[in-house]
Amino acid sequence: MTENEIRLKKFIDGNAWIFAKTYAKTAPHEYVVYDNLDTEGQKEYDWFIKQIEENGVDEKFHQTTFRYLYFENRKYWTYDIKEREGGVLNRDLAINKYF
Repeated sequence: MTENEIRLKKFIDGNAWIFAKTYAKTAPHEYVVYDNLDTEGQKEYDWFIKQIEENGVDEKFHQTTFRYLYFENRKYWTYDIKEREGGVLNRDLAINKYF
């Protein structure tokens, strides 16, 4: 593993991902909320988002395009950063596609 992959894995494994009950039937996924993290967690979250921006790929989710970072067997993306202080980091199984 590269240093960046180790850092990604540490952030992923070090956080409690919340199941998105609202989307359980239509687009099941998990998320982490920036505002719920401590200072160090927020710093790592910001770094993770930068990885998505720099290394992710654009894909459609129904009518909306998101940038996804694929890592191991999952994909990661952000949502509503403008509405929240830091936003929400989502993850789903990499094999799931919603067009």
